[in-house]
Amino acid sequence: MPLADATAEEQILQLKDPEHLHSMFKAVASVLAEAHRHGWRHRDIKPSNILLLHGRWTLADWGTVRRPRGETTFIGRTGAYIGTLGFAPPELSVTPHDAVPASDVYSLGRVAAWALTGEWPQANVPLLPPHEPWRTIVREATQHEIERRPQSIAELLALIDREHKKHRS
Repeated sequence: MPLADATAEEQILQLKDPEHLHSMFKAVASVLAEAHRHGWRHRDIKPSNILLLHGRWTLADWGTVRRPRGETTFIGRTGAYIGTLGFAPPELSVTPHDAVPASDVYSLGRVAAWALTGEWPQANVPLLPPHEPWRTIVREATQHEIERRPQSIAELLALIDREHKKHRS
């Protein structure tokens, strides 16, 4: 793997700018959309796994990925807990095998909250940026109940576009 220019964690000051965050968010979302299309769920989206590589954002560390049924190497290969505390959605602590696209949506929402607040999220504690449109985006993406979140990356991107248009007017 080539050496990355930086991680999102190292770019925190730039990502506090909502335009930079929007650019990073859309790039990582496009990576996730492609993975989801093939039945993969990342399950460990966090700032240190989001890399700036040759001027483009990408997502690294696919070691805990949930592959489509029948493609898993063996039960227990990822250990007892999946994801990173504060970024992992609640359902990964109960049924990590059943991760769905909305599980990755949650983690991506937590990354946005972290970037805009500068605070490391705590498990099951809401963390919302102070300003719109990101406050609504993060609130929707990080709903505790999985069925209340955007169910796909396409739904998440539609929410982002809708909220940005609403707050530009």
